[in-house]
Amino acid sequence: MGASLAALFHDEQARWDALMSSIRDVLDRKSAVSAAWLYGSVARGEDAPGSDLDIALVVRSKAVGDQVREALMPLEDGQQIRISLTALTAKDLAALPDDDPWWCNVVREGRVLKGAAPDQARRRLTRAAA
Repeated sequence: MGASLAALFHDEQARWDALMSSIRDVLDRKSAVSAAWLYGSVARGEDAPGSDLDIALVVRSKAVGDQVREALMPLEDGQQIRISLTALTAKDLAALPDDDPWWCNVVREGRVLKGAAPDQARRRLTRAAA
């Protein structure tokens, strides 16, 4: 039974690695996405069957967020997962209060999929907008 269980965990890790690689490939093809982070229960390692994959994006425009959402649909269908995207422009990100509960969670839990860590990306974008 131990070998079967080890094989199951290995297969699950391989599936996860392939999924993350596919998501990163989609994001890398979108130059109008400057940063992306995985957050929420999956990032914390507290996910359960049926948990969605929460991803925050910093995008040039809201239309880019829609394009990314559309590009990820085949992954959702193929992997039978739900990806929940939150797309923010640099202006949206700069306008968030430092103590915004959602943003604090992203900073605390965020795993970088593209670009810089959440707090670094926000500082850089805020400085560039000033």
